[in-house]
Amino acid sequence: MGSLFERIKQTIQKFKPSLAPIPEPVVEEPEPAEVPVKRVSYVTEANIMHVIRESSRHRLLVQVLYNNIWRYVEPYSFRQGKQGALFYGHDLTRNNTRSYYVHRIQEVKPTDIPFSPRWFMEIS
Repeated sequence: MGSLFERIKQTIQKFKPSLAPIPEPVVEEPEPAEVPVKRVSYVTEANIMHVIRESSRHRLLVQVLYNNIWRYVEPYSFRQGKQGALFYGHDLTRNNTRSYYVHRIQEVKPTDIPFSPRWFMEIS
């Protein structure tokens, strides 16, 4: 007498003779895909605002990474927008005043480049 598995297999073949034997599963190891390394940033809105405030106090330009583009910005004010805090500054790379959502700023760096304010500075 065979094992339980063999008896079940024989019973199935009696009732369904056209049933083909069950093939053994083939396990294929997938090749490792090239996954781009995602840079983890520990920059918070509070840290971004702190760097901008400190640069503003010392009348220094800040370097802002926004939409994957580095910009040199004169810091002037913070306001509340519909989607969160807005940072207003004069962008020297585009030579105009711009607003930036703080939560979208990817990185900010203080510089040693002094500037002479064009307008009243609300950040201090």
